[in-house]
Amino acid sequence: MSVEELPNYENAVRLAREARGIRTATGIGTRSKAGWKIESALEPHCASPQRPSGARRRAVLGLCVLLLAVFFLTRVHVHAHHASLVAAADVPAARIREVDDMRMANLAAIGALAVASGALAGDGVVPPGWMVFADSSTQMTNEQGENGWSYWFTTGAGSKPQQMQASVFVEAPSGYELVVWAPSPTVGCSTHVTVCHIFSLRNTRTGATSNVMHGNSTSCCTPQSGIQRPKLKWNTPTAIPARIEWFGQYSSVGGNNQPVTLDVNDQPIFVANEADFGTTGATLWFEAQSLSSVSLQYERCSPFDFKLRVLTPDCNGNSIADAVEIANQPEFDWNGDGILDFCQCPGDVVANGIVDGADLAALLSVWGTDGGIYPRADTNSDGFVDAQDLAAVLGGWGACP
Repeated sequence: MSVEELPNYENAVRLAREARGIRTATGIGTRSKAGWKIESALEPHCASPQRPSGARRRAVLGLCVLLLAVFFLTRVHVHAHHASLVAAADVPAARIREVDDMRMANLAAIGALAVASGALAGDGVVPPGWMVFADSSTQMTNEQGENGWSYWFTTGAGSKPQQMQASVFVEAPSGYELVVWAPSPTVGCSTHVTVCHIFSLRNTRTGATSNVMHGNSTSCCTPQSGIQRPKLKWNTPTAIPARIEWFGQYSSVGGNNQPVTLDVNDQPIFVANEADFGTTGATLWFEAQSLSSVSLQYERCSPFDFKLRVLTPDCNGNSIADAVEIANQPEFDWNGDGILDFCQCPGDVVANGIVDGADLAALLSVWGTDGGIYPRADTNSDGFVDAQDLAAVLGGWGACP
């Protein structure tokens, strides 16, 4: 073997040292200006922190992606829900018409907010964020006080209201189911007792319902009963913020006024007449900050068709009036402004004005229950703490508005 064919050991050693120096860059050695300083001849695998397995890394990554997805989806949902509430509050504004100063003064005396005519968001449509709490066309029954409705009559100005009794209308049309209230067991011209009554009629063929009031006087077909003025009243055990929708329609008009009085909290606030409703019908609506009762009283010996509905906020859409929820569970309104916290700051589980780790920990501690020691963890009041509530917490992260 010639000298040229001999192995170049010096070059091999140099290459080996360079290769070892590169390996030490992964954590076995450090590099100085003079070159690599080897700290260990062997690669100590156990010296570096133990890395998680591939399956564990994938699980952690998946959880992070899930939480981020829930967070961003919830932000979209919360903003959309807030926008619907704002839109609901603006609905009546486009339909308001002014009434005279005397009527507005009567409203101000009891804290009512506005008077207007026209339908809210279209005839019979309930605006988003609200619910129907009372409806004369569907809730009248043959029992006094059921569903909050009671039936009365007076015998003239200043007289004390007397309760009506469940009655029979002897001239009832065929094809209708009737709920009849009157001062006597029977009612109708042919009975010669009275025609004073309050009806709820349901068409058995179409299912359509309507309500009718009719007064009695000495000029009626039953003059011996004298003046009898029907009065329908609805009471709520919990005072509520409310919108009152009142549809009215006269069977005929002749300039004799035919007044109908609307009372709120036993105070007269509006006296309607033929000009307000006519024979084609119209809807008046009113708002009250704190409604305990509403009633209608009619004076004339002629039919008056009507429907009376009471709407109240239901911002979380669970078909329970917000005012009732707050009355039953005051902790649902920690700042005492009369609005469910869910609709303002749904994720504030511990009620301290900020959504943070404490709220998340509280929610997870009662996961799968009705909220237990943290009732506000059930942010949507559906009776179960689950992913929807977790989404509310993550979506509302930060200081409450």
